[in-house]
Amino acid sequence: MQHFPPRMAATTQKCRVLEKNKYWKEFESNRHQFFKILVGDFRNHLRVPKKFTENFREKLLGTIHRRGPSGFMWTVEVEKMFNHVVFQNGWPTFVEEHRLEKADLLVFRYIGNSAFNVVIFDSSGCVREGSYFVREHTNACSNDGCVLDKEDGEDCEDIIDLEKPHIQKRKIKKGRGRPSSKAVDADNRHQSKAREDKQPRAQKLANLLSRGKY
Repeated sequence: MQHFPPRMAATTQKCRVLEKNKYWKEFESNRHQFFKILVGDFRNHLRVPKKFTENFREKLLGTIHRRGPSGFMWTVEVEKMFNHVVFQNGWPTFVEEHRLEKADLLVFRYIGNSAFNVVIFDSSGCVREGSYFVREHTNACSNDGCVLDKEDGEDCEDIIDLEKPHIQKRKIKKGRGRPSSKAVDADNRHQSKAREDKQPRAQKLANLLSRGKY
């Protein structure tokens, strides 16, 4: 006899109301998030979804912070405009430095202390790569070269914050050849100290053996 999996019970209107209440009233604030697709006059201000502002328990108006994929923080003023909560002062700077464009999608997740973590996707549906390298470029960058290029063929090692793996830290260069003189001196001092600590114990043991007390 063929067995069929049980059908999932249909949710009622009351179920959906209870789900909404539990999510907004019982879940920790850091599990609340929203997304925005950039359209219209997004370069000057951005509206926060009305459903979010109506249900979010934390204070939204005033000064809040945005942490971009690069790990840097931006301060933004949140105000009311035509019965909507909007990002105002400070938002244009965030837009400019991340080179945001129409149809980009941004996900805002609350992380506590009046701050949101922001992930940026472009119109292709993929992460906007440049958002991870904000403020790393300089006036020296041109079509002929970029500060992100490796210099002198040196190897690089990624520095990753294990508590925030989605944030890529800066790379540090690993020099080739012999270690630095500071590292060698520190290692030599450590080995010398170990020998000094070990010598008295060896001498004491020899004395005990010679006296037949061990």
